[in-house]
Amino acid sequence: MKQSAGSVEIIYERMHGAVGALHTNLDVERCRLEVRPGSASEIVDVLRIAREASLPVGMRAQRGVALDLQRMCNVLHLDETSLLVQVQAGVTAAELEQMLQERGLTLGPLPAFSRARTIGALLAAPRPSEASPRIGRFTNACAGISALLADGTELSTRIAPRKATGPDLMHALVGARGTLGLITAATLRLQRRGETQHDAAFRLPSIEAALKATRALLQRGARPLELTVAAEPPVLSAIFDGTPQLAAAERELAERLAVELGGEPIPFAPPAPLTRAPHERFVPMDRIEAAIPSAGGCVIGWHVMGAAVADAARAAEKPPAPSPIVDALKRRMDPDNRFPSWPGT
Repeated sequence: MKQSAGSVEIIYERMHGAVGALHTNLDVERCRLEVRPGSASEIVDVLRIAREASLPVGMRAQRGVALDLQRMCNVLHLDETSLLVQVQAGVTAAELEQMLQERGLTLGPLPAFSRARTIGALLAAPRPSEASPRIGRFTNACAGISALLADGTELSTRIAPRKATGPDLMHALVGARGTLGLITAATLRLQRRGETQHDAAFRLPSIEAALKATRALLQRGARPLELTVAAEPPVLSAIFDGTPQLAAAERELAERLAVELGGEPIPFAPPAPLTRAPHERFVPMDRIEAAIPSAGGCVIGWHVMGAAVADAARAAEKPPAPSPIVDALKRRMDPDNRFPSWPGT
């Protein structure tokens, strides 16, 4: 960002006009201008100003214009009958969950280290561990989005059957790590909180037995709220919720399967919460035994196709590169590479 002092001041003043003086910070040494827009229209203004000044724009960019969506944290609409909520992308999962629980609703289970992530980050850059037997991947809860493409074009998807609207453009942006655009708002499917909860834990003779019991539990149709298998010692932990009859029946099924494989009930203790994102990777259901770490690992993020094997002792891996399909779309939309970059978060 090679700008004269006068031009930098002009850009700074224009950003003040776009988002407000209280929501703009200039770091001269790092050549970085941080802006905190409060709406999609303000982001469009920021894009226009940055493009005219030939400044790069990105989420948490180290140089140029860095966008921070912490002001975009409002609930736009809540439909308690249809179980849908529309929120801006800057609200965190923890903040939204707290508001929903007061009304007897929930987003569904998420790992503790993911609850501080924003809804935009959860949808744009999902992690394998952000899945549960109840709803599958968290991105499955997304019913529609509003987004800005890299050239400032606004896009909103309709909440309607895919056959009635043609291709579903939502899936071009969800999981694309911001390569094609920035998610500014999302409509999410909600669940009602269960009437009761039953927790259970079982010590198994081996990790293979614990995983076999877990697969059998899911194959029999049980959908626990949370499900974790620890490697050392081999322990299966689960929380069942719903009506009293359903929660009790699923717990009894888990106990019977564990006992058949040589396990025994033990006092339930929640798995130690991870304070940071662990090293994790998605593993198909039939390969988990070979993939689980020898020490300090656990299996979380279960759904019908597989689960996430996580090891807190290892640092999280760097985000994967965008898929070839996303790269092809990016090249088609921006053959000259002129649009601002939107790194995933």
